[in-house]
Amino acid sequence: MVCLLRGVDGMAAEYFIACQCGWTLSVQLFEAGTTKACPKCASAVRIPSSIKLQQAAGDCSPYLSAVDKLRQAAKLNSAPFNGTCHACNRSTAVVAYPITLQIMEERQISNDEVIRPSVLGGAKLVVPAAEERWSGTKFPLMLCEICDRQFSHENRLHKYSIYAARIVMFGSFTATGCFAWANEEKLAWMSGLVFTTGMLIRAFRSTNTKRIDAFAIKWLSRIRWVPEILESEDEFRVIIGGAQSDLSGF
Repeated sequence: MVCLLRGVDGMAAEYFIACQCGWTLSVQLFEAGTTKACPKCASAVRIPSSIKLQQAAGDCSPYLSAVDKLRQAAKLNSAPFNGTCHACNRSTAVVAYPITLQIMEERQISNDEVIRPSVLGGAKLVVPAAEERWSGTKFPLMLCEICDRQFSHENRLHKYSIYAARIVMFGSFTATGCFAWANEEKLAWMSGLVFTTGMLIRAFRSTNTKRIDAFAIKWLSRIRWVPEILESEDEFRVIIGGAQSDLSGF
């Protein structure tokens, strides 16, 4: 007997194998094809191959990538998109949030980075142009009424925190500007500080290749195959749409 315990918060999926003595062993996919001692009778239990483990756990397409499995399950409305709440995995879902997962497939550089003479004299660095190709996968986050209230609450708190951070930043820059204006000798120094801060923020955002709201990671990681995708992909962005009561529209 093989059954599956879905991964939670990015943890690997856990499988259960029945020993001949009746004890159930917990194994993970990387242990496939090996033997494991039963903690009750000490017998050596043979763990099936990774393909058989996944098939026995309900994965009808173990040869596909995690992204393709997710896309196929969402298209066929099969598990984990068969109407059960993704958060509690017990109640029937009554609302769905459309999720768009965009993954960077390829980035081609059209020319090399070079240094060229500037019109105003001196030299300037010419950054190479790049052509990008993204793939999009759409699937629903299905929630029951209770879990939906919790999700909506955390979503509002996340948005409020962003607004609060922007207000604080704007107020700080305004206060800094007023102070520098009243002290002209410090105006140039403060302007340079503001410019440097802005450039650092911009550089941080450009290097953040995994763009997903922090609160959403916990919720999306409860959907099968999503933790594996978020961990394995180097560059992606996640877009969460508004709530829909029609679960058949996906």
